[in-house]
Amino acid sequence: RWIGKWKFAKSKSDPTQRTRIIRMRMTLRGFKDVDAEGLLTFAGTASRLAQRVVASEAACRKWKMATVDVKKAFLKGITYAELTQVTNEPAREVNFELGADAAMILRQCKGYHDFDHLTEVLHMTKPGTGCKDAPRCFAIKLAWATNDSFGAKPLLHDEQLIVRHKGGELDFIATKHVDDIEVACPPKVFDEFVACLEDTFGKGELEITKGSFTNCGARHKELDDGYRMDQVDYIGE
Repeated sequence: RWIGKWKFAKSKSDPTQRTRIIRMRMTLRGFKDVDAEGLLTFAGTASRLAQRVVASEAACRKWKMATVDVKKAFLKGITYAELTQVTNEPAREVNFELGADAAMILRQCKGYHDFDHLTEVLHMTKPGTGCKDAPRCFAIKLAWATNDSFGAKPLLHDEQLIVRHKGGELDFIATKHVDDIEVACPPKVFDEFVACLEDTFGKGELEITKGSFTNCGARHKELDDGYRMDQVDYIGE
């Protein structure tokens, strides 16, 4: 089914302005997945303590904080073939039916001009929005970027709190909240981290906010000597 969402996005003509748009997302009804009860769906999110640790390190070390969001994250996870290689689990066979309205749009795409939604289905090579295993597949791919490529390591206390050391000194700390990453590090290290994410997910696929921002309901306000965290806006909603 189609899910519509009103949101504000940066204006292409004037990046300092925001315009209201409607984003339509085709979402699968995951509750109809016959394998749903047996799927591993866990995708961790960092604790509130981990968020405070990142802000504390940023204040102590005079680092700038930033939040990085991967656009359309659940469409960018690993494929079912890759999931089988990583986990040795049986390969998933996932297909879904299209409604008449969606099929009409699909027929405009090259190679699908004669698609018949009454007799044909679409085969998925990777989980999409609405699939129970989409968060897990994205979390695995994100770990490839942050851990394998960039070199960060998760802490035993909280696996979604990751750090990197160079020469025995901490040079990067971040929390992961599924597709939102809260980062504190020197500018050059941040550029290196963003480059690793872009190599994995593609250029232009990240939304980056530096300085003051709100992440997972916690507002981070940049001050001269550090950061102040509160949930005033979250409570107000």
